[in-house]
Amino acid sequence: MTSHIETLVRQLDGKAVESYDARAELIWIGADAIPAVIDGLPSLGGFGQLTAIEVFEEVGDHAQVILHSQFWRVDAGRTYGVSDTGLDWELDWTAPWEHLVEESRVWSLPEASEAPVGDDIFVAPTWIDRTDLHPER
Repeated sequence: MTSHIETLVRQLDGKAVESYDARAELIWIGADAIPAVIDGLPSLGGFGQLTAIEVFEEVGDHAQVILHSQFWRVDAGRTYGVSDTGLDWELDWTAPWEHLVEESRVWSLPEASEAPVGDDIFVAPTWIDRTDLHPER
C-alpha cells in the first residue's frame, strides 16, 4: 500500500498544477516528508527532481543539518543494512550554522540520487538542529 506522502512525491513529476500542489503539501508536512522524498528522488524525472530540491530547500529552512542517510532492505521480515552510496562528506563544524545547513543539503542530494532503489529499500536520514549542539542543561 502506498502512503499519502509517497503519492505526493510521485506527483512532483506531474503537470504543473498537480506538481505545485504536491510540493506545497510536502512542505507543509515538513521534515516527516523528507525520507519519502529522498526515497523517491531516483525515480523522478528532471522536473520532479528540481521540484524535490525546492521541497528540501523549504523544509531545510528549518535550519536542520543532515548528517547522513542509512539505507535498509526488508526481506522475509528481517531488516538488513545496504551498502551506502560511498559519497562521504565532512562538514566544517567551525563554520556558521547557516553554512552547515546549506552544505549538508548540497551533499545530501547526490547521496539521495545514488541511493539503491527498490520496493524493499528504505532510507533513514539523520539530522540535527542547532539545539542538539548545545542542549539545555
